[in-house]
Amino acid sequence: MERRSGGGHAPALPGTAAARLGETVVQTLSGTDTYEWLDRFFVIHHADVMAGEDHVQNLEMVGPYDGERGTFLTSVYDAATGEVERSIASVDDAGVWSFRAGEGALRGQSTLRVDEDGQHMHGAWSRTEDGGATWRPWMRLTLTRTLTSP
Repeated sequence: MERRSGGGHAPALPGTAAARLGETVVQTLSGTDTYEWLDRFFVIHHADVMAGEDHVQNLEMVGPYDGERGTFLTSVYDAATGEVERSIASVDDAGVWSFRAGEGALRGQSTLRVDEDGQHMHGAWSRTEDGGATWRPWMRLTLTRTLTSP
């Protein structure tokens, strides 16, 4: 997965990632993810990736920060379906981001961690289909930073 940035953008994290279910690689992801600041309250995330044979494009807005709850609202807009998925994100003292998405029986959660050197980002996702009684691994990936021109 490639991540690019320019002036005023968040750090770039380009590379290639493999989606994993347990330890079995089920598809390879490739494409670009771009993160940029919208003033100081929002981060805009553009994703344009190939997941196996599927072309996935979406736009995510992270923010604003809710100081009382210590969370961020996130909204992901899916270009293929027109659907919007909302989640709540938080970041702990170690810099690990946690996301909880969805309502009702089908929900997802994930964690993202950037290595101290800023060269890799690791993510793990899980899903539930029974309202949260049972969570199962859905995807794990590691993104590796490569330098690209803006």
